[in-house]
Amino acid sequence: MDKVKAAGIYAEKAGKVLMVQEKHEPANGLWCVPLGHVDNLESFQQAAIREGKEESGYDFELEGLAREMVISGREFKGMPEDFDKQIEIKIFKGKVAGGQLSFDPSDMLSAAWIPKDEIKFLPLRGDWLKPLFD
Repeated sequence: MDKVKAAGIYAEKAGKVLMVQEKHEPANGLWCVPLGHVDNLESFQQAAIREGKEESGYDFELEGLAREMVISGREFKGMPEDFDKQIEIKIFKGKVAGGQLSFDPSDMLSAAWIPKDEIKFLPLRGDWLKPLFD
């Protein structure tokens, strides 16, 4: 089975976690940490920093691996062409190093710092995210 690589950023400050609300099906309206596909010739770390910037407007410094997993493409709720593939995900702890909160409304519905204890009430992109918030 083909494997697709994805990377993301888990950033927390003052008891709040940086979250983005997806705009595109099948994840439309669901919340996730900034996350996306690893491009060719790009490391997981480079992809996490790039996706963090693209989806939140922030520059990040990585502080280690927060979580890694392999899930199905259907569970990932990504591109339809990836539904029958395995998705290898690495989410890194990140510290904001610059920039300001912003997002492209053609790509995301929202980006916000959400109190960690309120995340359990959000519709998440998948249960695979829940261990990040324990």
